[in-house]
Amino acid sequence: EELQPFSSPPAQRTVSDIVVRLRNKDDWSAQFAALDETRRMAAFAPAVLLSPGGGIGAVLELVLELCESPRSALARNGLRCLGELFVASGHGLDPKLEAVVPPALRRAADTNHFIAEEADQALCEMCHAAGAGRLVTALTQSAVHKSPGIRCKAVWCLAMVAQRLGRKAQGSRELPALMQTVSKAVGDANPDVRGAASAAAIALVACDPGLAGRFASVLPEGIDPVSFDVCD
Repeated sequence: EELQPFSSPPAQRTVSDIVVRLRNKDDWSAQFAALDETRRMAAFAPAVLLSPGGGIGAVLELVLELCESPRSALARNGLRCLGELFVASGHGLDPKLEAVVPPALRRAADTNHFIAEEADQALCEMCHAAGAGRLVTALTQSAVHKSPGIRCKAVWCLAMVAQRLGRKAQGSRELPALMQTVSKAVGDANPDVRGAASAAAIALVACDPGLAGRFASVLPEGIDPVSFDVCD
């Protein structure tokens, strides 16, 4: 159901009310509705939701908990809410990335296709909205996780970050970590991780054509790195 704008600007107490309902573990339908209300705030009243001392920290913590819910509908709405919070905040939630990225990757590697799909979308929104520096730090840590599924999703996210940076990646602080992590992933024992690493290598070559030699073994013949889209 499409989110509707507020008929009048919501007050700060609306956020407090959302927090109370998100905490109501005895009523999952109330939690679901509170997630929708959080999404409405992110879409139509982000300044209230994200204002200093406005409670966004408590909201984000509870949203993350619901992303891990065994109830599929609740987890999916939590993941949708998570991505939309990052879209609304830009770099405002960067300090929370270390806590947010691991559970999002875990859900993206879930065997439940619907949850994994929603988590993929949330990660996409994070990778296009959050600051590259903290994103790369959080993702490179997960790129060496013991779970191949999580490694795969982490490397795929690094590919999105590299593509977003484009030529700005040249000489950036993020480039060495990106190169090192992708170079290692290219030789991963898991084929899905290697596939994600190939996409990341193409994105890096688009950033810096001088890297073509380094990643020649995984660049598909005839590929145009500049027109390649990681999200396709």
